[in-house]
Amino acid sequence: MHERIAALGPGGGYCCGSSNSVTEYVPYENFIAMAEAVKRYGKYPIRPG
Repeated sequence: MHERIAALGPGGGYCCGSSNSVTEYVPYENFIAMAEAVKRYGKYPIRPG
């Protein structure tokens, strides 16, 4: 996730999310890990990794 945010986030325009829902086959821990990564690495200004 950090690599994606670092590559696509600088300058704006990258939106990370799970679509409009989270399907039942996605482990809860994976969804939480995504949300935590966005909180940690998704603050502007984003610098390329």
